Amino acid sequence: MLENGGVFIGTLPHFKWGATLRRILGYDQGKTKLLTKDKYLVELDSFLMSDAKIEQAIKRAGLTLLEMYDLYLPPHVQEVSEHILIPASALGLTAYTLPIVKLIIAKK
Repeated sequence: MLENGGVFIGTLPHFKWGATLRRILGYDQGKTKLLTKDKYLVELDSFLMSDAKIEQAIKRAGLTLLEMYDLYLPPHVQEVSEHILIPASALGLTAYTLPIVKLIIAKK
């Protein structure tokens, strides 16, 4: 439990990236599939939330939203996953201009 004055820092898959990728791959919008080190494909719950939904969830939790940031692939990264390239191309973006993570900072 977060104490009064405490700071919450969290991340989610970015809605633009995740929703586009899942739509193209035919995945359920509330699920993702990950490849394990042993090459098994595992389906897991993975929530995508718009900025408005994030703000609502933060307020319902009794927190005050301080900041939200879109995070991108760093420009020095040379090997880029197809799961970034596919939605970037579909949206007319590059792998480096498609937001892939949403960073959320809130306080109690």
